[in-house]
Amino acid sequence: MTISSWCFICVFAVLIDKVFLQLTGVVGGSVVLPCSAEHDHELQDTEVFWRHNNSKIVHDIIKGSQTETQDSLYKNRIESFPDECPRGNFSIKLNDLTHAHAGKYICYITSSSDSQQKTVQLIINESTEKGNKTNDQENPNQEETDSAEAIAHLKLNTSE
Repeated sequence: MTISSWCFICVFAVLIDKVFLQLTGVVGGSVVLPCSAEHDHELQDTEVFWRHNNSKIVHDIIKGSQTETQDSLYKNRIESFPDECPRGNFSIKLNDLTHAHAGKYICYITSSSDSQQKTVQLIINESTEKGNKTNDQENPNQEETDSAEAIAHLKLNTSE
């Protein structure tokens, strides 16, 4: 193997760790931002911090309890899945999207034995052309489907 091949492999190995998920939402709609732990954690020993563009406090979970502290941009817009936290799923649902919600979201998961971070890039488009209805209005069961798909997807990814 040549030195250029080794360099390519090394660069690829470094970049593969920086890959992140990109999601698209629409103004007025909602989106699930996925975050799951790669290893089992004791919930009472775990802290989860969601941040937007490295500074805005989106949502925090400390020792299994959600905190009240968050940026005003997210007040009454965040839904979490507390029943999923013991399984290491710390995903959140962001409702009533605006263009201000676009950007990079990082989910930091820390415990005494490990720390991880997951990055999601969120792109916000204008509302759909069908009378500006969101997906939730077009299909009232879509929320259950989206949540189930997100949870199933996260479980598949964590079992690899």
